[in-house]
Amino acid sequence: MLQIKSNYFSYFCVPSFCISYAIIVSILYKIIPVAFVMFILSDILHQLCKPSEVSFPMEQNRPTFLTEKWLRDNVNLIAQSYDARDTPAVPVLPAAFVRCGRGGKTRALLELTRALKDRFNSEEVAVIYISFTAHSSLLKWETMNPIDAICRRIAFAALPNTAGESFEKFAETVEVSSTAVLKWLGNTPRILLIDELDSFTNLQNPESILMQEMGAFLKMNFLSRANQYFVFSSKGMLTTDQLSQFLERAVLIRELPIVADLFIAAKNCEYPALGRNDLLFYGCIPSLVYLSERGNSFIPNESGQNAITQCVKDGVSESLIDNLLRSFLDGNPDLVPPALLPLMDTTADKKVRWIPHNMVKALRELVKVAPRKYDLYFYMLKTICNYFDASVSFGGWKRLFVIVLLIRILSNQFDGKLLPLDVDEFKDCSVSHNYFMESKTDRALYLCTNVDEYIRSFTTPDVFPHIAVFCPNHAKFEVFDVIVAAFDKKGERTLYGYKLRPESGRVKPLDLTKHDWLRE
Repeated sequence: MLQIKSNYFSYFCVPSFCISYAIIVSILYKIIPVAFVMFILSDILHQLCKPSEVSFPMEQNRPTFLTEKWLRDNVNLIAQSYDARDTPAVPVLPAAFVRCGRGGKTRALLELTRALKDRFNSEEVAVIYISFTAHSSLLKWETMNPIDAICRRIAFAALPNTAGESFEKFAETVEVSSTAVLKWLGNTPRILLIDELDSFTNLQNPESILMQEMGAFLKMNFLSRANQYFVFSSKGMLTTDQLSQFLERAVLIRELPIVADLFIAAKNCEYPALGRNDLLFYGCIPSLVYLSERGNSFIPNESGQNAITQCVKDGVSESLIDNLLRSFLDGNPDLVPPALLPLMDTTADKKVRWIPHNMVKALRELVKVAPRKYDLYFYMLKTICNYFDASVSFGGWKRLFVIVLLIRILSNQFDGKLLPLDVDEFKDCSVSHNYFMESKTDRALYLCTNVDEYIRSFTTPDVFPHIAVFCPNHAKFEVFDVIVAAFDKKGERTLYGYKLRPESGRVKPLDLTKHDWLRE
């Protein structure tokens, strides 16, 4: 007589022998109708907890979550979308959280899962978290069967007492159909949270039939009726753009949390020496700040290094680097090579936000293989990387201003305010930083304690047009933080001085060319 054990290492017990469950299943698929096989395989579903009781894998010794306000706001947004009724005129939009690897996406989704469970504690709502992160990365067969991949992970999440169990081992021994999982869910109200949906790389192919089917599945079972919703995380916006097509609706981009208070971040991240320079370098991203204090080498991790390698493989040109620099100013994702999008942060209005720690690595690799425009151009790129570096001595405000100034010059972004120069006159000009001086030694610059002495040490560049940026970097020089000497096509010089006072919130260049203290 045939007996079926109920745990997922089940086997069939026959009086004279025992044969593994997996082998029996493979034979049954060939000789018995699929419907009957799925009846046997669905035995695993009898072990699952109630949909509203599915647990989630929150770490016990996790650091304090820095942004409770962010958590409340997003829980409210999800709850509103969950209650909404999907109609052709007003479709319910899924939410996406997009940021680089190690950027805190997993922690944010787990905190949302916890908070949503607390909010719906008195109701029979299934709040289910599943993950395709490195801890349970996409299996080879799952790339060809995304719907079953999602359903099998839902089933694994719903198994009681799986702490420490391997999903890979579970997946090798159990088949779970989408039909069976939907039957288990029944009419239970549900919110599904999917971590790193971009692991399905074929999501970026708009012609993919598999992804179209997955989009239809998510739309039908987690969006189309009231009291259903899903959110997901991704390392890049390409995933959200393509999924939007498959779902036949827009995807709502929600920003992940950033550090709002330096002192609170220093305390909660156990990082007493945390400064503004560090926050700038790590893009104000809590998880990167936390990891940096512990010496974790999170970039280039495998996905980050692969992104840079792919960008180099796709080809690097002067225009690619110029566009990449411009994206720092306006956040236009179309200016960023697609391969590098997973190294950035994303805002709610679908703009990219640079994470200097990641982008410095990318720029340094790109400069090695880019066509040489002229030597000073590449020197300037290295200078920008050095200014981004957290070890630079002067403060974050001056550092950020110099970066913006150099990027505007290199990418021909003369705005008439910060750089009141004629675009046609200075387009593709050469540029330098603390270079055209009578003496190149730091000691000589240190001895210049006033504007007159400093400017008199300037020399004329070899080519025109040229913009020279000078940054007095010692305490005795107190009048201007930055001086710009712009030489037009005829070699005529215009001088601008910048006083950087962050409390004013504005920077206006002062024309120094005819100032009284410049005695000719």
